[in-house]
Amino acid sequence: MFKRFFQLLTLFALLAAVLPGQPAVSSTPQAAMEYHLYLPYIAYQPEPVTSAWIGPGGGVIADLAVDSINPDIVYAAAWGGGVYKSVDAGRSWQRINSGLGNLNINALEVAPLNSSILYAGAYRGGIYKSVDQGASWFLSDEGIADLAIPYAIEVDPTRTKRIYIATRSGTNPGGAPWGGVVYKSNDGAKTWTPVLTGVGGKTEKDWAYDLEIHARDPQVIYAATHEHGAYRSQDYGGSWSAVNNGITNYSARALAVDPRTPFPGTVYLGVFTRAGLFKSYNGGDSWGLLDNNINDVRIFRAQLDPNNSAKLYLATYDDGILKSSDGGKSWKTLGLRAEITMDLAVNKARPGTILGGTLNNGLFRTTDSGGSWDHSQRGLNASTVTSVVVLPGDSNSLLASLYPGWVRSTADGGASWVDDRVNLNDKYIHALVQDPSRPYIVYALTDSSGLYR
Repeated sequence: MFKRFFQLLTLFALLAAVLPGQPAVSSTPQAAMEYHLYLPYIAYQPEPVTSAWIGPGGGVIADLAVDSINPDIVYAAAWGGGVYKSVDAGRSWQRINSGLGNLNINALEVAPLNSSILYAGAYRGGIYKSVDQGASWFLSDEGIADLAIPYAIEVDPTRTKRIYIATRSGTNPGGAPWGGVVYKSNDGAKTWTPVLTGVGGKTEKDWAYDLEIHARDPQVIYAATHEHGAYRSQDYGGSWSAVNNGITNYSARALAVDPRTPFPGTVYLGVFTRAGLFKSYNGGDSWGLLDNNINDVRIFRAQLDPNNSAKLYLATYDDGILKSSDGGKSWKTLGLRAEITMDLAVNKARPGTILGGTLNNGLFRTTDSGGSWDHSQRGLNASTVTSVVVLPGDSNSLLASLYPGWVRSTADGGASWVDDRVNLNDKYIHALVQDPSRPYIVYALTDSSGLYR
């Protein structure tokens, strides 16, 4: 809009050069002739911004991180949406992506001793650091293999500059060897060195999904590996050993360590291939299986209640969010059973307030320990919409395809959306296309299940 303005300035300068203040065409001793130049004055105003997000809500919430000082400040890692921040315990969100070169955020962590410092792991995009609560980010991954995929970030609770990350190779063809590496930094993420590699041998090179540092004894670190169970270091990651005595299922995914008891103490290990939860009372030297009501549940994350270590929460693939109030002996479902829950966050200052991040439907919030859940999407515009079609005869009736998230429809121009996944067997929709001659017929192209109509 400023292009015409600068063109007029240039024209004015050229005219001033050829029209000097004294006449050049007369040598008579008459009074100096005056020249007046008139230019049109054109005023431009910015066009009003009329575009607005209308949905549908959703998206992949891969990780949640809570401020170590103020539990009402929460961060959400969104696949494709970057990082979001809430300052009101998850009621509303704002995007904080300044400096992020990759918005597929897979892991997120807040430094326990200094909550201004955050780390974000981008899928095949490196590790980013913020020193101002996410207002700005910069890449900080010297020493990490190119295209590495981060799954977990842990900051030492007693020394902010000591950080660990769990990764696997982003260049393998989708099978073993996985190229898994746990990296460590001693200088606040300026440089990284490998500390756990080659799990399972050179034909496997398994990776870790989760890491946990013992809060009372930070020299003790646990790793939950993809296919080789639990590993433990007792020297700040310098050396590692498998600790699988009693573990009968090695598909480890989630760890929780009781922060109230010194090492050796209580540790939980959640697995993915429908076995239950393993518990150790001696720091991982031996384990027992807790399978009461959860022997057919695939576990993504485990978290102890920050106010009561007898209370344990699980984010699951099959059964929403589960809770135990007796150290894992019995369980109840808190809700979100229709969702694939990737992570959860329990607010230590607000009893009953829990956030749940899902694989394809964004973020949910409860303030009554799961009695009811709100789709907490205000400002969290993280869904990846691949196409939109307008239904014939009504411009307010739309269909939208999501990746992931199946198909959603609205009859009121986006004020509300409903799930239209009936008979669709693939939640990854590449495109919706209308038949040109019969626009009420719509085709959906899926990622791995072919074409639907």
